[in-house]
Amino acid sequence: MVEQKPLSLKRSLYLMSGITNPQKRSVLRKLHTPSVPKGYAYYVMPGGYVTEETANLIKKRPDVRGDGDGLLPEHDQTWRLG
Repeated sequence: MVEQKPLSLKRSLYLMSGITNPQKRSVLRKLHTPSVPKGYAYYVMPGGYVTEETANLIKKRPDVRGDGDGLLPEHDQTWRLG
């Protein structure tokens, strides 16, 4: 299996901004993945894998909002820019 190189913060925000196509903005997703040690991983979709550190930097931005799609309140699974 080919190991995927994580997206940079700059590339992740570019994809989430929808600059090239506002109709197709990428989102940050937390996916449960049994094959990784923590049991979950973050992805910019479409786009690629991001590290947990990059995901946390994205989530802390004032212009990023959670979609409220988690099983419990305040436990979002998806975040959007703008």
